[in-house]
Parts: sequence; structure tokens; C-alpha cells
Amino acid sequence: ECDQQRRDEQLHKLLEIWSKWFPNDFQDASTQHIFSPLINIAGRTGDFQLEPESKIIELRRPEIPFNKKEELPFISSPLIIAEHFTYVEIQLLRSIPASEFVGCSWTTSEKWTKAPRIMKFTEHFNHIVTYIIFTIIQAKADQRLRVIERWIQIMDAAAEVINYQLVFEIYSALCSPAVSNDDIWNNLSTDTKNLYKKYSLLTAPSARFANYRKHLQQHPPQTVVPYIGPFLTSLVYIS
Repeated sequence: ECDQQRRDEQLHKLLEIWSKWFPNDFQDASTQHIFSPLINIAGRTGDFQLEPESKIIELRRPEIPFNKKEELPFISSPLIIAEHFTYVEIQLLRSIPASEFVGCSWTTSEKWTKAPRIMKFTEHFNHIVTYIIFTIIQAKADQRLRVIERWIQIMDAAAEVINYQLVFEIYSALCSPAVSNDDIWNNLSTDTKNLYKKYSLLTAPSARFANYRKHLQQHPPQTVVPYIGPFLTSLVYIS
């Protein structure tokens, strides 16, 4: 009986964490009403409360407000943050039909008509880069080093979940003149400097992103969230 009670408590705690990070899993997609199967597996419903509907975050089309008071890099572990970015970017990537890659339509004046999903994916990249820059430059001077180190840790976590899109987003933000010209970089720990150097080599554009392409070949395509910029460029040259 004690073992059963302990398992119930562990399962209940798991469901609370699950509902906090993935509230949409507890909703009926057609009605947006909370449904019970996931809750009922714990054998208790009376004391289990989901977040109010007004607090549920829609991950499919994120809009990150620039006046956000919470510091995103520190609300959870680097791995969990990387996984959330990955979830969003998988949705955007999977929505792109093969037809949009034909004819280099993303380079024309009708790009938002003929290649809207590629453009949305590109827009998302630029939006995330801008947001990361903002989190760094808006931090107080004594906190800026901590924020930079955290984003480098998140970049490392992104590589762990094979999300190269996020790796390039973070690295692009860190290379921004508004960030890279700060003397505070001299105070980074040796481990953090080594991590940053590792991903500077990965994202280097030399030899048509040879290092990045080599890393891609080490993973099955279905397990990767790629940075598609180099391949769009290659398609333009082929065309």
C-alpha cells in the first residue's frame, strides 16, 4: 500500500510538471476544453488543477514580448529551453511543402505568396536572433556575463537535441556587434570559451559550411532540425 501511494504521488507530480510545460496535451484540439484521460491515469482528479486557460502558452506561433519581465534563459534548464525552441521549429519546418523549394521562389517579389512557409521559417530565425540580442543588451552590466554564458549553454543543449537551427540562431545573436564588442567577453570562464569556440567552428561559412554539413551527415535526417540557409543558397546556384 505504501509503494502504491508513493507511485501515485510520483505520477501526480509528473502530471503537474507535464501540464505546466505542455498544457496543450491536456486540451481537446477541436474544442480547446480540458479533457480528462491524462489526468485520470493518476486516479485522482479533485486536487489536480491545470493552469488557467488564460495562462496557456500557444507554442505553435510564438510571439515573445520584448517587455517580458521574466528572464527566459533562466526559467528552466538549458535542455528544457532548447527542447521548447525545437518543438516550435519542428512545427514550422514540417509545414514547408517540397514545392516551395522549386524555382527559388523565396528570392522573388512574390516570395510571401509562392514560398510563405519558407519565409515564415526565415522570419522566425530573425525574430529569435533579435530576441536573444535583446535579452543580453537589456541586462544590467553586472548580469550581462551571466546571460551570455547561459545562452552558450543553451546553444550546447541545442546541439545535444540536434537542433542546428537554434545553434545558428544563438551563434548569430552572439556575433552581433551589439553583443560581441562588449569587453565582458574577456571574463568568460575557460569552459564557456571552449564551448563558444566549438560552435564557432561548427557554424563557420568556409568551404560552403563544410563543418556543418559534416555534422549533418552523422545523424539520420529525420532526427535533425537543420539550418536550411546554406541549402537555399545551393539551390539558387543550381538554378
